[in-house]
Amino acid sequence: MTTNKNKLKGRLRTAGVTGQGEQDGAKTLIAIVLSLACFLTVLSQHPTLVEVGATRLLALPSWLLVVFVLVLTGVHSISKNVAPVAFFALCFFLLVSILTLFLAKPYFESGLTYSFALSIFIFLVGALGAGNVTRKTLYYCSLSYVVAATLLAVAVYFLYFYGNDSAFSNGVYAYASKNSLAQIILTAILLLLVIFRPKSAMLNLGRYGMVTFLIVFLFMLRSRATMISFAVALLVILLFGKRIGEVRRERKAILFAVLIFLLLLVFNGEFRSFFINDIVLAGRSSASVDDVSSGRLSLLEEVLPLVKENIFFGVGNYYYDCFPLAAVLQFGILGAWPLFGAAIYPVYRATRPNAFGRVWQFTLLLIALSYFVNGFFECLPPFGPGVKCFFLWLLLGLSVGRPLDAFDGDDIS
Repeated sequence: MTTNKNKLKGRLRTAGVTGQGEQDGAKTLIAIVLSLACFLTVLSQHPTLVEVGATRLLALPSWLLVVFVLVLTGVHSISKNVAPVAFFALCFFLLVSILTLFLAKPYFESGLTYSFALSIFIFLVGALGAGNVTRKTLYYCSLSYVVAATLLAVAVYFLYFYGNDSAFSNGVYAYASKNSLAQIILTAILLLLVIFRPKSAMLNLGRYGMVTFLIVFLFMLRSRATMISFAVALLVILLFGKRIGEVRRERKAILFAVLIFLLLLVFNGEFRSFFINDIVLAGRSSASVDDVSSGRLSLLEEVLPLVKENIFFGVGNYYYDCFPLAAVLQFGILGAWPLFGAAIYPVYRATRPNAFGRVWQFTLLLIALSYFVNGFFECLPPFGPGVKCFFLWLLLGLSVGRPLDAFDGDDIS
């Protein structure tokens, strides 16, 4: 009798080890494919690929591979916190389909429709994979993102800025896709500031070197909308970062850097002239507010009558550099409200407990706020353009896709 009990216990232990091994293998595999998808998605924005229209050829297969692996490894139970985004997405596409059917307007041709669909896809991938994702996986995804963003910045610098004496001398931008690239660079900077904590002094010095390079490059791009988003993110770190132990050291470094910057701005006339005239004003005359705003005021005079005339149902595809106004203009109040709900939800979720802990909650807040603010000056954030905002929706999906009490053992290491 005792022998049979021992055999049974041995079988149970063996089954437990095998099950744990399969679970660990699934987590490792998902960590690899997610990190690869993040790396290739950022790298797909290389100017050469953008020019020939091959960005999707690099990014899309990597996400299809992620979906395949998720199906292969099985999906864990999903938190009810996924429901709000799914509800907003369902309402939007249902309403737009009905409006298209009865009004025959080009709603589905809008860049907002495509970018929103892409963001929801990434969100659902994150939510479905959350059961097999640990903090370590998030760390590797972030590392892949930062490495790819740095490689992309270096490539654009040598292709468009190196040896280009006129890069800052007029209102023509050296790199046309500056706004999209600036969003990627901003995300990489925030990840470097908040997530990475190298124990080696040499690695930490290298991290600060990367941060410095990316910040300088961000200003070189002269994307003023992203500069404002960056300023908002820094302000949030300074005001609320002291509550997060891992961010306290960065607050001191940021305060020191801001102080040096302000001293240069006040006491160095040459630097002040360069920063205000060539970076902030981007070579434009300060005498014309419309010129400084890149013609947005003139366009606003054209857009507002259209908004009033089509306030309920919109006009369909119509680009304007302000997400709230563009959403109402294109889809009317009837179709725009789900977009507003989905845009605000990441900021709201960042104020709630996060399954991955306070540091990742704070990271989600910084990225969500920076993209939300960016949307007041660009048409597509926080959903696009294209894959530019994917990390926000991946992080949101992972954060809400798993119940708070689902972690154990290695999951929180």
